[in-house]
Amino acid sequence: MPEAAKPVAMLGLIERLDHVRAAGLDPARGHRVHQSRLAQLAREAGRTTVQHVAGYERQRRHATLVAVALDLAASLTDQAVDLFDRLIAAEPTSGMPAPSRPTAAPSTRRSISTPVSVPL
Repeated sequence: MPEAAKPVAMLGLIERLDHVRAAGLDPARGHRVHQSRLAQLAREAGRTTVQHVAGYERQRRHATLVAVALDLAASLTDQAVDLFDRLIAAEPTSGMPAPSRPTAAPSTRRSISTPVSVPL
């Protein structure tokens, strides 16, 4: 979900990410299962109702909830990084001095076709 590039949006993303991480799930749990299986579990949970997930057997319900939490944490992290990039890009530069470029003195400038002698 796109957020406006404002600092308050970043604070909201950070709060949501902290809330998901407060569940205490170790991200390494996701490395024990193939990534496509985790993605499949998270997609399935997104298409089903809470009542349907509650009817799953204990291990499948636990695996589904862990997959959703890990997917949500990754998604929120990606959104925060994208929002940070947009915040930095939108930062006004009017108060900053223009970068200085070193230039050659007018008398020493040469065109491309001017031969250059190299001392041996």
